[in-house]
Formats: sequence, structure tokens, C-alpha cells
Amino acid sequence: MPDPKLEGLIGHEATVLTMRQLKSAKTNRNALDIEGIYHTADTGYQIAIIKDKKGFTDYKGVILSSRKPNWKPGDIKLELKSMPDNRYQLVHFNADRSVLIDRLDFSAENPMKYYGWTKVSDRANPNNGEDKTAPNTGAAAKAYAPFEQEQNQQVFFVSVNDSTSYLRIKSFDVRNASAVDSIVKAHEQDLATKPFFIIDIRGNGGGGDFTYRPLKKYLYTQPVHTIGVDFFATPENVKSFTTLIKEAGLPRDVEDEYVGIAIAAGKSGQRYYSFGDDSYDTLPQVLAYPTKIAVLIDKGCASAAEQFLLEARQSKKVTLCGVSTQGVLDYANLCIFKVEGIPGVLDYPTTRSRRIDQGQGIDNVGIKPDVHINFKESDWLEQVVRVFQ
Repeated sequence: MPDPKLEGLIGHEATVLTMRQLKSAKTNRNALDIEGIYHTADTGYQIAIIKDKKGFTDYKGVILSSRKPNWKPGDIKLELKSMPDNRYQLVHFNADRSVLIDRLDFSAENPMKYYGWTKVSDRANPNNGEDKTAPNTGAAAKAYAPFEQEQNQQVFFVSVNDSTSYLRIKSFDVRNASAVDSIVKAHEQDLATKPFFIIDIRGNGGGGDFTYRPLKKYLYTQPVHTIGVDFFATPENVKSFTTLIKEAGLPRDVEDEYVGIAIAAGKSGQRYYSFGDDSYDTLPQVLAYPTKIAVLIDKGCASAAEQFLLEARQSKKVTLCGVSTQGVLDYANLCIFKVEGIPGVLDYPTTRSRRIDQGQGIDNVGIKPDVHINFKESDWLEQVVRVFQ
């Protein structure tokens, strides 16, 4: 544990965490309370969320440890402002210090999971008992995450039973693309012989569309209709989008494709440049197995995850299970605008989907499930398996 007097170096985006505050956070085992120690699934960050009414907000999430060189102990990773009915305004600083703003409801369960944060008390009691005051400990923790790999793996594959396979993908981040590809290839035999397949993308906030390409052949039953998007082709947007693509760590062929589109947009002289016509994607065959696929969704699904769902739900094999998604896809391909002399940056969209004009927009609405599943119930996995029967 780092020194409790943690001082950051980012102006008002840093704070000092006192020994009393740190002790309060460490000993808070009630998962419904906001204060406590949280970490990301890959343990890249550990933060303490503490009460701190200095300034506009009521709680601050302070970095305790970080493997990211641009984040240091004492830096503020997030802030929460109380609202009526146990709701909170969230200000979340992403890895690149861009800002995400949302409203969270702490009345039902700890919604921080949607943003990659797991509270220490969400794990089973190390003394083999259960904390009866904490719904997300012990058996309830197993209900939310029935597999141990959930604690430290972004992508993993499990055989549920002789007829059912389970693939967990927490993010379509480009850094997970190779893991998705290799894990799917490693389990081709299971997917080619078992009739039922669960794809769990709960909490998946998006990333790159190409990350889910290895799954397409298993979903496919008929041509997949894709509605195109238009790019607002200002010189600044062309420059920003090109820079974004080159820094994203995409495979070289994907990078060249997108950079070529951006360059063409800049040369077109058009205010709105089509990033692609409406199309139907066709594969050469429909695989015999799996015969039925359940895709698990929740409010944390957004952006590229929702694009995946728009394609997946066209398959005759697929049933969407869970609750409605976040609804943030119609305006997409975010670029960053930095204002000189002002801390923080502005994320803004550069593309607009033509599905809006067709009355098929999903922003602020989300994608609804075919079957409602309450993931807080202890038998939710059994409920999903019953969808196949």
C-alpha cells in the first residue's frame, strides 16, 4: 500500500488522502456503500473512493496505485455528486484524461462495475463466510461472476456443460483483439460440436469493430444489413481522426483502411462524407454448430458493443438476454479537443449514423433484450441456459 499522504501533480485534479480517510475506505465492507477500495479487472489501477465535499462534488476516487505512467498516486480518477433518490452524477477521467459523464443509481447494486471497477468487498469473504450486510459478497458475488476468471481476465472461455460453451468479452478494446482471436481459435472444436453458445458482453463499453470479427462466422445465418455513417469532414476533424487512428494500435491493414477513408474525406470537398454505403455482408456458409446463441447484455454495453448487437440480432440463432444497453452509438468515432489553459479535454463525435433518418436510432434508448435476465439473482446462469431449451 502506498504512503497514505498521497500528493498528485495535476493541479486541482489531485488531492491528499489522509490516514483516516484511507482507513475508512479499507474497512468499508458494505458493497452498497460508495466508500471503499476499488480496482480494475486487470489490476492496472487501485483507487479509494472517499467522502470529500471540497469543491462541487461529494466523493472522490483517488489513485492508490497505477501501472499507467500518466497516472500517479493521489490523482483523482473520478468524482461523484449526489442527486435525489440515491443517484449520483459521475465524472470519470479515462486513461487519456478525457472525461466521461453519466448518472449512476446506487440503490440496487454497485453500478461501478459498469465502468470496470470492482470493490474489494465484492469478492467472497476470505474467512469462508459471507458478509450478510453486503449483497455482492459471498454467494452474491458468485451470482454476478460465476467464474473465477472474471476477477482478472478480460477475455476467457469456459465449458459450462457438455452442450454449452461460454465466452466472456469485457471490452472490444483493440488490445483485446488478439486474445479474442486466439481464444476462439483454441476452442474451435467446442464451438463445432456443442449446440449452445453463450457470449457474455456485459459491461462492454466498446472499442474496435474488428475485435469481434472472429465471432461473425458463428453468428451468421443470413446476409447482415449494415446502415452506413456520414463523417463531418472539416479539416480539423480529418486531422484529428487520422491522428486518432494512427495512435490506436490497430492492425496495419485496418489502420491503412481507416486513414485512407479520412484522407479521401478531406479531399472530397464534401461537408458530409460517407464512411460507407448501406450494405449486406454475406458469408459463404451457415455453420451447423452452434445451433443457438445467447448474447448477454446490460446497461454497460455501448458504442462498438452495440454495433456488434445490431449485427448479431439479425442472426436466427441469436437471443439477446439481460437488460437494455446504454444507447450511445448513433453519433460516434470520438475525437479529442484540447482547450488551451483549461484542464481536461472534450470528446466529440465526428460521425452520424444514417439509421437516425430511418427512425432506427438507439441513442438514449439502447438495444432491448429478447429475454429479460436479472443478473443479481443467484441462478441467472441457469436462466440463460434454459433459454436454449
